[in-house]
Formats: sequence, C-alpha cells, structure tokens
Amino acid sequence: MLSAGLVLDIVLLGAIGAAMWRAWILSRQFEQAKADRAAFEQLISALNIAAGRAEGAKVACGGGRPQGMNRGYFIEPTVFTDVTPHIKIVQEEIFGPVVSVLTYRDEEDAIRKANNSPFGLSGAIYTRDHERGYRMARRVRTGSLTINGMIVDPKHPFGGFKQSGMGREGGPEGLDNYVETKTIHYAG
Repeated sequence: MLSAGLVLDIVLLGAIGAAMWRAWILSRQFEQAKADRAAFEQLISALNIAAGRAEGAKVACGGGRPQGMNRGYFIEPTVFTDVTPHIKIVQEEIFGPVVSVLTYRDEEDAIRKANNSPFGLSGAIYTRDHERGYRMARRVRTGSLTINGMIVDPKHPFGGFKQSGMGREGGPEGLDNYVETKTIHYAG
C-alpha cells in the first residue's frame, strides 16, 4: 500500500512512465494466454519479478499468476514499491505488466531519476500544473511523453532514445526508412 504522504501531484517519468505504458499496453496482451513460455518464465523468474524482490523492492500487488489460472501463461499486473533507482527492475525494460514506483524530493530529483536509465522509450508526467508538466517533459529523455495520461497515436512518430531504439515508427518520420533522399544543386 502506498503511504498517505504521497502528494496528489505525482510525477511519473522516464523508466517509471515507460513501465506504466508497457504495463497498460501489455496487460491487454496478457488477457489472453501468453504463447511464449520462455517469456513468461523470464518475467516471473529471477530476471524480473523475483529479482525485484531479491533487491529489496516490495510487491504492493500482483507478482505471480492470477488466482485460479493454473493453465496458460497469465501474469498479474505487478506494482513494486520501496524501489531504489539502481536496481534491475528500474534499470531494465521489462516487457510485461510491471510498474516500479520511485519517490522523489523535488522536480530536479524526479528528472534526474527519470533520466538515470539506459532506456528512454516512453514516459508520463502527472500534474495539475500544465506549465510545470511541459517544462519537465522537455527535460526527460524519452522518445515520447504524455502529460496526464497515455496516448499512443499511429499518426505520431513513436520510438525511443538511448538503448530503447533508433528511428521512428508512425507519422511522416516513420516513412524515412523507406525513402532515399537526393539533393540536387544547380550552380549556374
């Protein structure tokens, strides 16, 4: 359970926001049996959920198979608390319904923690102050970022920064990989 001391103006950034986005998108995929046993076992194993517990994070909810679902490859949406910025579940992209919640002291601390990851696929900032949200969003190193929600639109370019990928899918930028650009100069 999250402490009552957390303010309503919660900011979730960088790796945290990306994890939320992946949990939201992938939870829909996990509603059906996961066809890849190796991916299921990796998510449950020491590589992810068990690793979070081993490094001191606490499971606030989820963390295993849903009750009564012993067949197939279903995983409960999982939320970790008491998370530190350098543990594996924060520093690596987990492609499953897993969210790590980090606390922060102030805006600078939140941005520093968000950018302290080798990844930068997507993020989210939740705030009542739209100017603050925009100011912070410009400083977070992610390929996309949504303020007060999560929007994935195929008309907009999508792709990550750092080790979250090169190039973009969607939008006009998504066509760049299929186009050869030629410059012709006329000198006289």
